[in-house]
Amino acid sequence: MHKSESLHIIHLLSWSPTEDNPTLGNFCLRHIQTVSDQSDSLVLNVQRVNHSIKNIEINLQNVDNYRQLNIKIKDCTAYGKTINKLVNTYRMFKAYNYGLRYINKHLFRPDLVHLHVALPAGKIALYWKYRYGLSYVLSEHWSIYLPQDMRLGKDKISKLLLAITNHASIIMPVNENLKRHMMDCGVKSDFQVIPNVVDTALFNIKEKNTTDKKQLLHVSSLVDKEKNFSGLLRVIKRVRVFRNDFVLNVVHSSSHQAFEQYVLENDLQDCIVFHGRKNEKEIVSYYQQADFFVLFSHFENLPCVVLESFACGLPVVATKVGELPYIINKERGRLVPAGDEEALYHEINFMLDHYTEFSKTEIRKYALEHYTKENIKHQLINIYRLCIQNI
Repeated sequence: MHKSESLHIIHLLSWSPTEDNPTLGNFCLRHIQTVSDQSDSLVLNVQRVNHSIKNIEINLQNVDNYRQLNIKIKDCTAYGKTINKLVNTYRMFKAYNYGLRYINKHLFRPDLVHLHVALPAGKIALYWKYRYGLSYVLSEHWSIYLPQDMRLGKDKISKLLLAITNHASIIMPVNENLKRHMMDCGVKSDFQVIPNVVDTALFNIKEKNTTDKKQLLHVSSLVDKEKNFSGLLRVIKRVRVFRNDFVLNVVHSSSHQAFEQYVLENDLQDCIVFHGRKNEKEIVSYYQQADFFVLFSHFENLPCVVLESFACGLPVVATKVGELPYIINKERGRLVPAGDEEALYHEINFMLDHYTEFSKTEIRKYALEHYTKENIKHQLINIYRLCIQNI
């Protein structure tokens, strides 16, 4: 596989999959996988571990079409909470810098750092720029800039975020809405919107199995302050009063015990089924066997679950938040105001009766035109080259 000799990229991820949460930041990895067949890409991954190790352990592995340098450090638990935090912060800082020295000595001299989500890894990218003159670009997916997310009101976080974002060579938010809100927060760097990517070879249309009931799908973390899953459950309860021709399948990456209790208490077991966490290959069949997708979030940026639905030809019922009003139209689904359970009730009923009127091939065509690996790869490579030329 040919890789441009001029592009040596270190990727720093603020969010990356873990054993406890294997889907965390998977959209960041998709960007890396997309671009790595035309660049020498390396993910520098530093982890604190509780089990006994030497002061530091280092391991270089091949992952798909890129390399990953894994550095493990011992988690400090010997002191009080405040001292432990300071020691661990210092150990992480040393480990990242050790990783950079290792890369320079044994692998390549980096041309550029690609930072995925500003915090916490952006502290390292910012230091490297000051200390070594190593420029970085930033892909941003984080909802913290949105007015519905109140965390940015903390001055300490705000100042650090602004320092990281304003020193990036180019910021690549995943949609125009996020770009506007970042600018409203005082971010002044150059922007180029680069959306999330979907593996359209994996997520595709497949003939649906015959079922007695219509199949709805919801995929999320179930974190209620963002996804408003409790609101969706209340609406499903109302729909169930008048009809029993559907099932809501829920694929989720976090605990659902409280929601399952609600289902039991309201006798909804016949129309709401929890399936737990699924990896990317496992989850495809849930999209392919669904009739439409439902998302009732309070706020979003550009959720991959909607793009995956499109790639599988699914219409979507979702809220008018983030980029969703710009990509969901009457040919691809229905929109409701955030938090409006009455509107969602009517749109779910509508979709249950009319989902067959949506064209699966036209919905998938939209995904192929906007979110394929090839499309996103060319945009990212061009940004890399532009930044390297301007260094």
